[in-house]
Amino acid sequence: MNRIEKIVKMIRKEEPEVLLRTEEEGQFPVLRVERDRVVPVLRLLRDDFGFESLMCETASDRGDRIDLIYHLFSTPHRETLVVKTVLSREKPQVETAEDVWKSANWYEREIFDLFGVEFIGHSDLVRILLPQDWVGHPLRKDYRPAPEYHGMKIEY
Repeated sequence: MNRIEKIVKMIRKEEPEVLLRTEEEGQFPVLRVERDRVVPVLRLLRDDFGFESLMCETASDRGDRIDLIYHLFSTPHRETLVVKTVLSREKPQVETAEDVWKSANWYEREIFDLFGVEFIGHSDLVRILLPQDWVGHPLRKDYRPAPEYHGMKIEY
């Protein structure tokens, strides 16, 4: 049994309903986790399995849902693990991972800015790339900017 299989077994023991499935996607193993329990799983991965680094947190608009993606790294084990969870398009909300890794702060602000995901409990959830008066979230598939922004005309 390899280390990832041990991690999966432990998560299923600690949180029986939280792990939806595992998959090999690309070069890294992926854990699909229930949205409401993603932060406790991230904390377990950090505290019990040495994934001390949040390398990246991002999102992907899949048309019918938004996938939230965490790339974790364990320096002692030289191992990368991906954790994914699914958010609804209508109300994309999830607990912030700021308490697990401080680096989540800016990643989550970027995801909020570009995808409209609300991170519950985030310390400063404001736009980070676009102006504060920008309307909408440009990386969503249904995004259409206003035809004019501060006198600039946008053509399609």
